[in-house]
Amino acid sequence: MSTKAEIYRPSGQPTASSFVQVDIDEVAKQAETKSMEELQLQNIKLLDEKDGQNFYAPEEKSLIRKEEIDTNHGKLHITLHGTEGKPAIITFHDIGQNHISAFQSFLNCTEMAPILQYFTIYHIDAPGQQDQAAQFPETFQYPSMDDLAEAVSDVVAHFKLKSFVGLGIGAGASILCRYGLKYPKLVDGLLLINCFSGKSGWVEWGYEKVLTTVSIF
Repeated sequence: MSTKAEIYRPSGQPTASSFVQVDIDEVAKQAETKSMEELQLQNIKLLDEKDGQNFYAPEEKSLIRKEEIDTNHGKLHITLHGTEGKPAIITFHDIGQNHISAFQSFLNCTEMAPILQYFTIYHIDAPGQQDQAAQFPETFQYPSMDDLAEAVSDVVAHFKLKSFVGLGIGAGASILCRYGLKYPKLVDGLLLINCFSGKSGWVEWGYEKVLTTVSIF
């Protein structure tokens, strides 16, 4: 009996053609007899349409909507996925990103489908980071990390959330961490990636630059 795995091949919104099926046993056999340069994934085929359906069911697509919320520290652009009333997940992206660049690939994984069925996800885009955002006036003063953490409380109040699980990357992780320290009873849990408490030094900057360059090429 062969072991098979489905691999997601990112190409925008996932479709049937975004998934390929790999025979793991065949790959292992090749690895025993070939060098890494010669090793190729053979017996790879696209899944049938019925097997590779986009996990965003038609009814789920209609449950995605956007809102703009006025906070004490500027307007926040919120993208909701799911039906309100379910347990909440709040995401916050890193500097230079928005919720699409930060979380779309992760949430498009098939393993995330059960999560999306039982949770409502609230994506927060920091001021000016959403798609087609207008340019700030020269006099605009961007909110601090603490200000944005306080703005999260405005989002929680707006949607009348009793509690939530936070998912943040980089600056977004720091913002959610600050919120959690101030309002621990409103946070069920935090998943913080590359969280930091202050400015990055030259070593951290260089390390991140190398990782980014390697990942691109």
